[in-house]
Amino acid sequence: MCTLTFSPHATGYLLAMNRDEQRSRARALPPNWHRLGDRRALFPHEPGGGAWIGLNDPGNSCALLNWHSAPTRILAHPISRGVVVPALLEADGPESAGAILSRLQLGRMQPFRLVGFFQASESPIVREWRWDGTLLEAINWGWQLRHWISSAKDEVEAQRLREACFRRHETEADAGSEAWLQRMYSTHEPEAGPYSICMHRDDAMTVSHTRLEIRKDDVRMRYVDGPPCECGSPVHVAGGKCGH
Repeated sequence: MCTLTFSPHATGYLLAMNRDEQRSRARALPPNWHRLGDRRALFPHEPGGGAWIGLNDPGNSCALLNWHSAPTRILAHPISRGVVVPALLEADGPESAGAILSRLQLGRMQPFRLVGFFQASESPIVREWRWDGTLLEAINWGWQLRHWISSAKDEVEAQRLREACFRRHETEADAGSEAWLQRMYSTHEPEAGPYSICMHRDDAMTVSHTRLEIRKDDVRMRYVDGPPCECGSPVHVAGGKCGH
């Protein structure tokens, strides 16, 4: 269960992501820089190392959402999907990312959607890979405002209601800005519950919020450990120069 938004601007792009998990899940660790092969990468991660969003030093990034509406399920000894994002952050572009992805043991992973944002390419590109449990498909999207939504409760209904919420607010003067993303990812429209962007259920909730700002020469990641609607939650900020 997650919501992800991509918002390009004149010198780079913004990403925002709410991570929804069971309330009993162990707390993740805040973002830090890691060495992955020849790359440096910045991401928050599980105590065991799995990650769901991150960026690397060329200014490329990726995010993973569980694909609950895909019909296939791995029943025996699945591998955590948390290994996918760190693996992809070793890539310097969409083609090398696809090659890395094809070498992973996807046949032992539950379905997912992985979205990569590559500004270092000759032409900036958004590429989504969809693994349905049997087939890996790649889709290219335009370099424009876009949202991705997942939900373990009812993915179709969550997509309908959250996308409608985004559409209602996309005519606002600051739509697509960091301030707008912060407001949208804290909202409880139409009410605080399983379908609001900031999600709350008895057994699950939005457990963290991550915002990335990627510019030509530097990057910044803001991380809220807890639901973004709780204004008192501490915010961890990490960043650095691209290419260093």
